[in-house]
Order: sequence, then structure tokens, then C-alpha cells
Amino acid sequence: MVDAELKIQKLEGELRELRLEKEKLEIHNASLKLKLEDALRRLYGRRSEKLENPDQLLFDFMKLGEEAVKELEAEEAQEALERENEAEVGQTRRKHRGRNPLPTHLPVREEVHDLPEEEKICRCGCGRAKVKIGEKVTEELEYEPAQCYIRRIRRPVYACPVEHEYVAVTALPPRPIDRGRPGPGLLAHIAVSKYGDHLPLYRLEQIFERSGVSLSRKTMCDWLGETAGLLEPIVAAQTKWLLEKSYLQADETPVQVMDPESRGKTRRGYLWVYTIPWGEVVFDFTLSRARAGPTSFLRDFKGHLQTDAYSGYNEVLRTRKIIHLACWAHVRRGFFKAKPYHPEESLVILGLIQKLYHIERDAKERGLNPEAKVALRREEALPILESLKLVIGAAASRVLPESLLGKAAQYALGLWVELTRYVEVGEAELDNNSVENAIRSVAIGRKNWIFLGHPEGGGLRAEVFYTLIGTCKRLGVNPFEYLRDVIDRVSTHPASRVAELLPRYWQKPQSTARDTQAASATAS
Repeated sequence: MVDAELKIQKLEGELRELRLEKEKLEIHNASLKLKLEDALRRLYGRRSEKLENPDQLLFDFMKLGEEAVKELEAEEAQEALERENEAEVGQTRRKHRGRNPLPTHLPVREEVHDLPEEEKICRCGCGRAKVKIGEKVTEELEYEPAQCYIRRIRRPVYACPVEHEYVAVTALPPRPIDRGRPGPGLLAHIAVSKYGDHLPLYRLEQIFERSGVSLSRKTMCDWLGETAGLLEPIVAAQTKWLLEKSYLQADETPVQVMDPESRGKTRRGYLWVYTIPWGEVVFDFTLSRARAGPTSFLRDFKGHLQTDAYSGYNEVLRTRKIIHLACWAHVRRGFFKAKPYHPEESLVILGLIQKLYHIERDAKERGLNPEAKVALRREEALPILESLKLVIGAAASRVLPESLLGKAAQYALGLWVELTRYVEVGEAELDNNSVENAIRSVAIGRKNWIFLGHPEGGGLRAEVFYTLIGTCKRLGVNPFEYLRDVIDRVSTHPASRVAELLPRYWQKPQSTARDTQAASATAS
């Protein structure tokens, strides 16, 4: 009898263990299923995190109360009506918009297609020549492939007519690369093509070959390295200017570089990005994602730093001189992923986050200064944030921590202090989408050029050109015209005034005699 009871107890214990193991496997299986569905959505689904229909927010708002539901319902209905009106107006405009006018700054090449002489005689029987009473003009937008040309510099040499001594000749104009053949325009074109238009050097090699110019990718790579060294003081000046600001955003992205220790293989490096919202940007290359990267770059920075939750910033954030702000876009992304599996809780939270963005959009449209933004946020955003914290906490208590909703809630609550600090910082954004937008050029580029080259050379080139070209794009400066000018001037520009060459302060120069002569030669 005792043996039977012991056997039963043993079997019951094994059964409990098997049930527990079954529950763990079910949770693990559900987690893998969610990851697979999320990956499929990323590949084939809708990437935008905007809510498709405002009415889907009208779920049970739990403890928010009936008045909050009615208020949101009225607001969403009004916004839906405004969107419908805008769509109708947009469709009406599109119907009658017509063609865009041709650019007025382009040169015009006229062609006259006249009647044959025999058709200029009137056929009514009078035998007189027809008189021109007007003309019909048709315009086309044409294109010719870009052309290289040779800049030939002639320097007359003078000497004494008697002694044939005392030879004099003017100095050679400054050149970007000593004893090199490329001019500043060619160097600027190669740099913008690779780092601005994402063309790998082998494609540029093929493009030049079609024009009858033989330029190997190795030669262009060497030229880019020389040019990056020439422009490095400008990047250093922009870095100093950026670090003097009181608010920055930061992020990082991986890139492949050649592995110096393994011939023919690559390893992962990182480009760290620092920017003010939609303004100047600075890239910094490191061989690892370690905290030494931001710690070294931000050693002289004092102010607010907005990042994601990556722990690599922890060391620099421990200093009292830097205050951390978190990103609401990362929070929203987590709840958006959880929406298909926990729609009621997720949509309530997404709706409240959307109201925070509406406040920021209203402040931007009204052109409020930082002090007025703080006052608006205190009045309108703080009550929403208080409700949002309660809703997220309630949702977290009803789901498993391993679920997508549980992970999103833990992420938000763990960074709640950092997420709400933006209210008191008028210059701060609600998210760091600006710095992620700056990284996009690297993400597109690495799909084309695959890797950067040697870490010492490729990393420096990436830092310099992504910094200057990215800043030009964000400030509305033509990156080719900017680089062509500063490459030509930087070697003779006073080092104490290098800040004048920053994209923000750069002034487009007047056309030089060389450019005018080249344009005349091309037109002829």
C-alpha cells in the first residue's frame, strides 16, 4: 500500500513537471509565432504606424471615464471630417493642376523649323509671298549626359631678354590633391554620387567608361581619402559647434568594414550619429558598439541627450552634466506590434500617444517658442501622460511579461521619467525620428556599396562625407556646389575662420572665370 502511494505521489509530481514544461513550451511557441508574424509584417505588410481608422480608438477606456470617451469621439470625428474635406480639395486640385512649368534657370537652345520656300508662296492665285504673322512655340525638357573636360592651365614664363636669366612665372593655383589630376568638381561629383546618391564606385567606374573616361575604383577611392583629409577641419569645426548646443539626439547603425586581421573578410563597425532636430548632423565611426564611442564624443557636451534605450549610452548618462530624454516613437512601435494580439489595450494606449503628437503638431503650426511649448505641454500633455501611465500599468498587470504587450508596457514604464522630461524642455522633440532620418542614407547606401573598406580609411571617409553631405541636405544646400567650392578653398582658407565654411554659414560663390569659360566651351 505504501509503495502504491509513493508511486502515485511520484507520478503526480512528474505530471506537475510535465504540465509546467508544457506551459513553458506553449509560451515559447507563442513568442516564436509572434516574432514570425512580426517579421512577415515587416517584409510584406504595412510599415506605417499610423492608425487606419480613428473609430478603432473608441474601445473601452477602462478607468478614463465616459467624458474622456465622448471628448475623443468628437475630436476624432472632427479630424476625420477635415481629412475628407482635404482629400476632396486635393482631388479637385489634382484634376485641374495641369503640367508643372519648366525650370526658368536652365539654358535654352532654340531651333527654328520653317516652311520650305515653295510653301511660302500664296496659293490663292495672287503669287505673292506669305507674310509672317506670328509663331507657335513648343518647349521640351531635354537631357545630355554629364561631361568631363580638361582644365588646361597655361603659365607664361618670362626671362631677361639679354641675360636670359631672372626667370619669372606665376605660382600654380592651389589644387585639391598635390600633383593630382582631379579638379574640385570631379572630386565633389564622386563624393556626392557615393555618399549622397548611394552609387558604389564600381558603378561610377562604368558610368565614366561610357563617357570615354577611364577611372578605376581604386583611383577614386584614393582620391576620396585625400579629399576627406582635406575636409576634416570643417567636420571638426562642425562637431565643436554641435557640442555647444544644449539639446542633441543620438543613435547608431552598423556598417561592414574590411577586417585587418582576416584577409578577404569583413567585420562589423558602427556609425554613431549626433544631430539637432532636422539640422546639423555629425557622424562618428567606431569599430565596436561599446560605450567608449559616445563617451569619447560627448565628453565636452552639457545638456539634454535624447536616445533610445541602448545601454551603450549609460556611462555618459551617469555624469550629472547630461540629462537623458527617451523616445516616444520607440514606445509607440512596441504597442503597434502588439495591436493584432491585444487590440483593445493597444488601441487605447496608441490613441493617447496620438494625442501627445497632436499637441506637438499644434505647437509647430502655431510657431510657439520653447517657453510657450513648455506652458502648452504642462497644460495639455501632463494630464494625458498621467492617464497613459495608469492605462499602461493596468494593461501590464493583465498580460504575460513575455507577450508583446507586456514587453511594450515594461519598456515604457521602465523609461517613464526619461519619457516625460520633454515636457520641461522646450527645444526637445517628442521622439528622435530626426536622427533616425539622418541614418537612413547609411541604411540605403550599405545595400549598394556593401562595406566601407579599411576601417582607418573607410571610416574617416564615411564620417566626413556623411556629415557634410547629410547636413547640406537637411539645410537645403546643394551638396555638389558646396563641396566643389570648399574643396577648392579649404587649403588656402585661414584656419581661424574655418567656421565660415560650415554649410550653415557657407555662401554660394559667384561664378568664377574658369566656370564661365567652361560653360562657354560646352555650349559651343
